Amino acid sequence: MKLGIIATLMALMLATSASAYVDVTYHFNVPNVEVSAYNLNDASGSSVSGFSGSFPDGTSTDDGELTIRFPDSLAANGYGIYYVSPGYLPLEAVATWHTFGNAQAFFQDYDLQFSKLSACRAVIDEFTITNTAQTNVPVVINMEATLDATMLSAFQLTDNNLDYVPPQYKDEYYSADIEVTLSVYNSGNALVHTETQSYTLFADEYADVEFTWTPTYSGEFRADIRTDVVDDQCSSSIPGESQKEFTVLDDLPQNACYTIINGLYATPEVPKVGETVTAYFTKLSNHANDVPFGQPGSALTPIQTELDISVTGPSGVLYQDVSVVAANPTNYNEVEYQFEFTPTATGIHTITVTGEGSSNLCGVANYAETAILIMSVLDEGSYSATFQLSDAVLGTKVSGAVANMNGELIASDANGIATFSGLAPGSYAYVITHPDFETTSGTVTITDSDQHIFLSLQPGDGVDVTIPVTVVDTSEDEDDFRIKISTIRIDDQFELTSGRDVPIHLTFSNDGTAKMEHVKAVAVIQELGIRASVGSFDLGRGKEVSRMIFLPLDGHVEPGLYPVRITIHSDETTRVVYREIEVLE
Repeated sequence: MKLGIIATLMALMLATSASAYVDVTYHFNVPNVEVSAYNLNDASGSSVSGFSGSFPDGTSTDDGELTIRFPDSLAANGYGIYYVSPGYLPLEAVATWHTFGNAQAFFQDYDLQFSKLSACRAVIDEFTITNTAQTNVPVVINMEATLDATMLSAFQLTDNNLDYVPPQYKDEYYSADIEVTLSVYNSGNALVHTETQSYTLFADEYADVEFTWTPTYSGEFRADIRTDVVDDQCSSSIPGESQKEFTVLDDLPQNACYTIINGLYATPEVPKVGETVTAYFTKLSNHANDVPFGQPGSALTPIQTELDISVTGPSGVLYQDVSVVAANPTNYNEVEYQFEFTPTATGIHTITVTGEGSSNLCGVANYAETAILIMSVLDEGSYSATFQLSDAVLGTKVSGAVANMNGELIASDANGIATFSGLAPGSYAYVITHPDFETTSGTVTITDSDQHIFLSLQPGDGVDVTIPVTVVDTSEDEDDFRIKISTIRIDDQFELTSGRDVPIHLTFSNDGTAKMEHVKAVAVIQELGIRASVGSFDLGRGKEVSRMIFLPLDGHVEPGLYPVRITIHSDETTRVVYREIEVLE
């Protein structure tokens, strides 16, 4: 996220002409996609300017494929790329594609997956019911009452160094459509009033929700305020709910005690198992003497309050406290209280706070109030961070890179993927190392969803990190194997005339005990935009195979020395070697 994906896209591959640019063709899992791109003016991605690249075929597609053309020189802070599709969460990337000063056109394909948020929830709390005419007394029949609450958006932003949000996407893709419904029930649980309001709330923003209601008879009532996320970017919605149980009087209080409990809320709004939750609420308790309210001699006297607080969850009662607290300092200033509890299981938790006057002034008439907050608790450490690693020159997946994060070392598999599971929300620093690539580092922020981090690794002298391995099964079929490169030969001082092919001789040997499958060799002269490959072929145990690659040169190659990068990889392993050729006049 900001709703979905974190990506750092780096420079690339496969030159074919004299123009200097990088064409990146994105392949999406949905047909209708629109893309916007900007130059980033600062490292946080909060300030942007016009994109110095272009869109050869336009900024939208209906076939799931779209190309962005990046210029040869990189903008100072890279580019902010935004991908949107109706009904899906937006995707974002900080891109750094460029040609590294080479005067050729480079081409790359890239896959991006749109998704929906699995379970959307808009938290509703701080439910307050107030007598409009007299805020420090209970609601009275035929007098308007205000019912207020605070709502948090169902979407959250992710810290991914891309703070800017395109204004044209803000409401449609970065904001959640939410319905808020007020329902008022009498003591017989009959619905006496209902009203629904609709909101479009930007990610991480709060909104004040206000209803008005005029009761027509006295008695005990329950008001229920509920949120439902109706946004099509969500696969499902978990309702947010807050309640108040209160008394409606025939007239303003006289010779009676009353308590008003308002503003119940908890932080964090969507807690995880094992995370400390702090709940807050306000109380006001007074005694009204026997002089009619508002007449000379009438008085409201602050009194002590008996508070009954409980928290229940799937495993039963988590917190219970009954106590008598001091009188509020004045008859109109409410006092805030707080308490803590720690959820031990996922699911719905109910916080209930009941207040009742506790004074010898209170006789038969002692009106209590109850506030209820219903909240969802998520599973701690239920998220993952998946790194997808590719070669910035060849575009191939990089296996055998070691990702170091959260005190764990994980090697990328044959598809260039390394996944860290069981991550609690928070920020995690990572380092990616490989013997044949430059070391890459950064930070992943986990909020309430899995994260996918796409990285293109630059060839270079890297770091070889060994991951400790515990052998569980030592049967012969699972013995280690490897590819050994016996020779890679380009004839010294090879007198090559422009227009001829460059032969590269390769010998592979498998001195392991397992069969090597789908072996392939790729040779690239990046400066010339030339690429050739051989394979794939299988290499049995103890076998040796020789292959030759021919690199085509056209008639426009300037004389000089050119580095050749040769990558040999199979389903299980990868090896990179560098050599030089000399082109003579």
